[in-house]
Amino acid sequence: GFVDGPLDTCRMNRPSSAALDPTTNHIYVADTGNHRIRCIDLPRGIIRTVCGNGVKGNRDGSMISSQSLDSPFDVRFMQPCHLLISCADNSIRRLDLQTSQLETVLVGS
Repeated sequence: GFVDGPLDTCRMNRPSSAALDPTTNHIYVADTGNHRIRCIDLPRGIIRTVCGNGVKGNRDGSMISSQSLDSPFDVRFMQPCHLLISCADNSIRRLDLQTSQLETVLVGS
């Protein structure tokens, strides 16, 4: 399932990897089954989507509604404010956490 919001009601589908931002202490999770990257904000008690519109694919952009990921399975934090995302289509994507810009860095075969 998929639901953003309070920790006691939010839903994920096959979360597979997590990364910590040491500055904000936010935890980023690859929500594989929902084709999204989620942010857990423990002090506020919420989960929100930071990347991916839920449609399986490979589309870059700065608006979550137009970004698509293919089953992200690994996420890593990279200073100062980026996430590196590995997807099932052998792509590596970079998300700028300040601008929300998603871009494809590498596509394998």
